[in-house]
Amino acid sequence: MLQIIAAVVLAGIGGTIANSVAVWQVLGADFVPLAVSPGRNGVAIAVAACLPFILPRVPGVWGWLFGLVVLTVVPSLLARWVFHFHAPWEHLLLLNGVYALAACLIYGAIVGRKGL
Repeated sequence: MLQIIAAVVLAGIGGTIANSVAVWQVLGADFVPLAVSPGRNGVAIAVAACLPFILPRVPGVWGWLFGLVVLTVVPSLLARWVFHFHAPWEHLLLLNGVYALAACLIYGAIVGRKGL
């Protein structure tokens, strides 16, 4: 259980760092404030917490694909409707896709498909 929690936290933070690099490269925003923002990291960890519920229940590669979609779409919806970030949908989905890919890779490297 502790390993799963650590994997979720590290996946969220690692995904935030990857997303921050992408935002810095694509939009020219400052990297450090994005990467160390407690709010961004908190949301990223909360969204990554979906993985331990998705992966053990959805078989095969479909679990990873579903996790990737959830971790891309949920932060994009939050960015648009909760945090009022009015970038084009293409930017939101692309940049949050970077977060999703990094978070899934980190989670998978630590615990594989293990979940709750």
